[in-house]
Amino acid sequence: MARLDALEPEERRDLGVPPTSELRGGSPEAPTPNQIPGGQVITTKGLYSLIQGAAGTFVLLDILGGPTTLPGAVPALPARAPGNFQDQTQQQLSQYLSQLTRGNPQVPLVFYCLGVNCWQSYNAALRAIHLGYRNVLWYRGGLEAWSKAGLPTQPQQQSPKPSP
Repeated sequence: MARLDALEPEERRDLGVPPTSELRGGSPEAPTPNQIPGGQVITTKGLYSLIQGAAGTFVLLDILGGPTTLPGAVPALPARAPGNFQDQTQQQLSQYLSQLTRGNPQVPLVFYCLGVNCWQSYNAALRAIHLGYRNVLWYRGGLEAWSKAGLPTQPQQQSPKPSP
């Protein structure tokens, strides 16, 4: 747990980027805000606690789509796309999240990608917030923080359901 505590300041560090309610275009590899309007930032320690205490009561969404993922994560690659809240990506994500949550907007959704310099999960979380999901958690530290904490990962599996 000490290793998780040590990561918190890095994961919460203010990189001088103001939070925005708009999807970010351009390169996804850039410093991110340390807050997300309408959602919550969750740290590695918080996600680890959530996984340990509430298995099955939330959905963990991998926006990165690399060869390695967090245990129990489901892919949601197109959700990371820039664009707008009326585009086809938004419609596809709406259908996908509805399947995953069985239409319950209260189900906690945790979005992650590579780390604090990756906007893809921020965009995906904003899309879910805009769809009316009320418990959206953005795991800003992402795969980098999880790996740095020495926590287990697994090879990416094919989703039994098509991702949006």
